[in-house]
Amino acid sequence: MPPGATLRRRVEGVAMQIHHVLTTLAVNDSPGPGPVMRTFIVVSVVGAAFLGWFLLRGYRD
Repeated sequence: MPPGATLRRRVEGVAMQIHHVLTTLAVNDSPGPGPVMRTFIVVSVVGAAFLGWFLLRGYRD
């Protein structure tokens, strides 16, 4: 067995797993990233408002 054969086999195995996951996601009838993206945006906006308040709360003094 050549020295790089084991590594090559592992890389091919990982590539096949990634291909399988991507194919499954492409065929799946799930609603997509909508709920996750919506949650991320809401949390980001609330976090940005809180961070702005926290950083600027002592600015008037």
